[in-house]
Amino acid sequence: MGSSTHATIDVIYHACDSGSFVQDLKQVANIMITSCDKNEDAWWLSGINIFADPFWNTIRMGNSVKDAFDRACDNARASDTPVG
Repeated sequence: MGSSTHATIDVIYHACDSGSFVQDLKQVANIMITSCDKNEDAWWLSGINIFADPFWNTIRMGNSVKDAFDRACDNARASDTPVG
């Protein structure tokens, strides 16, 4: 990464292999959430993303990022897909 800055970086990234950049950003990101690990697919079930949809629905309801992350992980586990 570039020179130091006082900016806060929050990253929420949903895509296949989205965890592949974690090492590059872990020193500068305040919050970093990926929908899967490197070399993993982002999972869909009946047209709904099993991680991103519950995550953003929880945020829209006014809940915290942690609550949204926990709900998305719980949803992924319940659908029997890999969760990092």
